[in-house]
Amino acid sequence: MTRVSVVIAAQDGRDQFVFPALASALGQEHGDVEVVLAGDAGSARLQAVAQSRPEVVIVDAAGQSEGAAFNRGAMASTGELLLFLGAEDLHHTRRAHTFARAYEIDGGRPDFWGYSGVHFIGEDGASVDPAERGAAILGVNALNAVLKPRAVDGLLQANLALRAGNVVVTRSLLEEVGGFDPDRYVTADWALVQALAAHRDPIVVPEALFQYRLYEADVPQPTRDQIAAEVTSLAEEIAALRLTHVAGRGVLEAGLPGVDFLRRRGPMLSAVTM
Repeated sequence: MTRVSVVIAAQDGRDQFVFPALASALGQEHGDVEVVLAGDAGSARLQAVAQSRPEVVIVDAAGQSEGAAFNRGAMASTGELLLFLGAEDLHHTRRAHTFARAYEIDGGRPDFWGYSGVHFIGEDGASVDPAERGAAILGVNALNAVLKPRAVDGLLQANLALRAGNVVVTRSLLEEVGGFDPDRYVTADWALVQALAAHRDPIVVPEALFQYRLYEADVPQPTRDQIAAEVTSLAEEIAALRLTHVAGRGVLEAGLPGVDFLRRRGPMLSAVTM
């Protein structure tokens, strides 16, 4: 059985949801799941986790970016397949098992990676429409003065679909691409996906196995210029590759009822026109 590690990053200001996130990781139906929690090990919440759930591996990542926390957690994990989860988001209980089966059916390739459909929730956990709330909450309006609207739309779509918590990857491929960029504040997940896509098309599970929480984050935000510079840089890289967001083509039959694993034959991120 494939060992799966769920690496949770719980930064200051985002760890108020850590207990639901932890419950979603510990509640995975797969038979061999390890949970690693990276954050401020001295915080009251993580100390409470350490005392109540000794099976959870606690990794100190105080003061680190989310990308750096994910990297530290991945290094401390032992799973062959890695799932990531921001402390504000949730995983469906079938996520680990579904991707472990897909990985096995795919032949256990060391370059396996993929993602699933997304379900959006609000601060209270209820379903929300990202079209109504996503743009303002994700800070897209702050970029309008720098990027053309179409570019912003493309990056927003990519972020909604490919947040770090929706990425599944083998340990070997993560190491090969160098992990998350710890110096990126808002685009570490986008940059990782771009690097993974350069190696191989992803395995896409249409079922919504990832719950993305849209809420007003109470965390220190970088300056507008810093956000603009970071997003503009990555947008130019994506545009240069002429990536397009297309429906998956070609079916990898997984032998699981009600689930089709779609392999993307073409590029995978939304086209960005500068």
